[in-house]
Amino acid sequence: MVQTLLGISTEDKENYLEHPIPAAPVAQPGQQVPPEAIAAHAAWVKGQKEVDVLMLLTMDLDIQRNLAHLGAYDMLQELKAMFSKQAEQELLQTVREFHTCKQEEGQSVSSHVLKMKGYIDNLERLGQPVGQNLAVSLILVSLNKDFASFVQNFNMHGMGKTVNELHAMLKLHEETLPKKDANPALHAIRAGRVQKNQKNKPHKAAKRGHGKGKGKMGYAPNNAPFAPKPKTPPPPKKDNPAKDAICHQCGEVGHWRRNCPVYLAELMKKKKLSQEASTSGIFTIELYSFPSKSWIYDTGCGTHICITTQGLRGSKKLKPGALSLYVGDGHRAAVEAIGTYHLELPSGLVIVLNNCHYAPSITRGVISVSRLFDDGFILV
Repeated sequence: MVQTLLGISTEDKENYLEHPIPAAPVAQPGQQVPPEAIAAHAAWVKGQKEVDVLMLLTMDLDIQRNLAHLGAYDMLQELKAMFSKQAEQELLQTVREFHTCKQEEGQSVSSHVLKMKGYIDNLERLGQPVGQNLAVSLILVSLNKDFASFVQNFNMHGMGKTVNELHAMLKLHEETLPKKDANPALHAIRAGRVQKNQKNKPHKAAKRGHGKGKGKMGYAPNNAPFAPKPKTPPPPKKDNPAKDAICHQCGEVGHWRRNCPVYLAELMKKKKLSQEASTSGIFTIELYSFPSKSWIYDTGCGTHICITTQGLRGSKKLKPGALSLYVGDGHRAAVEAIGTYHLELPSGLVIVLNNCHYAPSITRGVISVSRLFDDGFILV
């Protein structure tokens, strides 16, 4: 019987399901029924019964008892009537859960995407397939805040990926995210905050007790009486304590470094330069001779700098002399505009540099690490 069922073609099965059993051929008065018509009807009845058996084998026993007397066509119509309402309810529930599904805090992106793909497959089974673009969009909006930068870059460039390709990209991006429980102190520094742990203060004080100074502690045996250490009288004060001192700045005898004229002159010079830099609202960077298309990854510069308007979007032009950059050789480089620069790396990844200063007189672009941290980037 199994071999007979497997021998039925798909077209024959659909034919048996879409049409009821035709009436048996009847001979006209004075004529006989053609043998071919009798054989064709017998073959239809036999094939119909084989499909009946195949359908009944897939049903529960209670449903088999109620449908065993029906043919394949009538059986299918009865099943549609029985489960049409249930299918509508399942479709409504699936759509509701699919559109409200959000990635939970701490949930891996792979398990979340697989859950969303399950809803997509279920909707296709219920006769409501979801297009690739819509499915990708619904997955993107369901991600948590850890993937905000990924979603922004994905939508900005219109990558047109499939659900499976998006799944692979999200797993790679998740590997670059910082671990939630890795190092709280490190996360505080990345966020621009340094929090002091008040609980560790006694512990640190105890450690300092092993060194020099007032924190040093001594212990005596329990069986020995405690005797205070006699105080040593202070040495007599000199009339001129710096008379025999040697200056560590210029090497001369007769004064200390804090009173050295050479040291004081250098301090005044440095103070004057720092005041000029701080009062003019400029940043200090070092310049060298490099190719103009290369960029500096700078941990000291406080702003992004570009030397071309190609890639600079939404820029705002500045008045001449409104803002300048103080470079390492003492010159000032004028800033002509400020905007958002889209820097495309050789790998194809695009980094959005917010508040980027356009200074065409500088030889290289500068990526500010501190600005990247402020925008949520991390260094891996």
